Amino acid sequence: MPSPIGPDDPFAICYTSGTTGVPRGVVLNHGNLLEFCRMDAVVESLDRTTRSLAQADLSFDAFMWNTLPTLLAGGRVFMVSADCRRSLHETHEFMLRHRVTHVFFTTRLAEEYIREYANPHLRYFAMGGEKMRPVALPTYPLYNHYGPTECTIYVTAHRVDGTEGEIPIGPPLGRNRIVVMDKAGNACRDGDEGEICVSGPQVSPGYHNQPERTAEKFIANPVLDAQTDPACYARMYRTGDFGVCSANGEILYRGRMDRQVKIRGYRIEPEEVEIALLRHPVVDQAVVTTWEGGDGRPTLVAYFVPRGAPAANVLDVLRDHMERLVPPYMMPSFFVPIDRIPLRPSGKVDAASLPPPR
Repeated sequence: MPSPIGPDDPFAICYTSGTTGVPRGVVLNHGNLLEFCRMDAVVESLDRTTRSLAQADLSFDAFMWNTLPTLLAGGRVFMVSADCRRSLHETHEFMLRHRVTHVFFTTRLAEEYIREYANPHLRYFAMGGEKMRPVALPTYPLYNHYGPTECTIYVTAHRVDGTEGEIPIGPPLGRNRIVVMDKAGNACRDGDEGEICVSGPQVSPGYHNQPERTAEKFIANPVLDAQTDPACYARMYRTGDFGVCSANGEILYRGRMDRQVKIRGYRIEPEEVEIALLRHPVVDQAVVTTWEGGDGRPTLVAYFVPRGAPAANVLDVLRDHMERLVPPYMMPSFFVPIDRIPLRPSGKVDAASLPPPR
């Protein structure tokens, strides 16, 4: 009997942060996930001997990466408990105990793991979620991955060899295509910076119940050759990321085109955090930005101008308020009261003039 579920039917809706205060629900259909699993099985050489670590939270799209391709290849998946996940040392011991061969960590966590631990069982160590910095090369194969949720988890990968000055995110994989576009919608020449745009069968059908946002980000492919290109390349996703295509086909990631940031691998729009903060009557103005401490990890900082004389416990009040409105990964690490928000002559926030958090 034919399956009642087809490739265009939704498989999952993954929510990412949005600029309007309402998170975006990225629809991924069965065809997207099947295409990803086929691609990933080749990239990671998955087979019945694969032992993957399911370390990502269930709400994170990486959870599907941790589980589905390995299971479809006949391998085994080892699930980490929430308590174990809070300790990198316990996670490492879990990996050794179960002889894990394949793992994905977000960039900053991966950098810490590479620096602190050796692991003789690893055959594929994947990292991604933020711009990768040079690291001491481990004994196991290390890969830098890139891909927004809208393109089903990842679409590029680069094997790090330790000689790179700027570590690429790699070429497009599987049947994915990447074009770096200028503001006029033309493909950039090699070496020129533009917006990374992705087409192919991994591209999501769009955002759940957000047709205007879908139309803005998922556009008709302006470089499509209708005579030779399959229909799956007719749509293109504008990632909002700056990138450069090198002559050898490798893509260099140069950062976000807007204020979107990544904290521990989660995409966050600071505006969304600001909107939540401004819902409290004690807050007159607010700006949320990132700050890097001595360990080099970015954290969210919420600066606010109080309305009237703030109470002595205002910081505790705001923390309680934000805990009710945003998930833990969007919770600012610091709340800093200021007399005014510094502005540049253009009228934009002068982030460099904000005081360091304490």
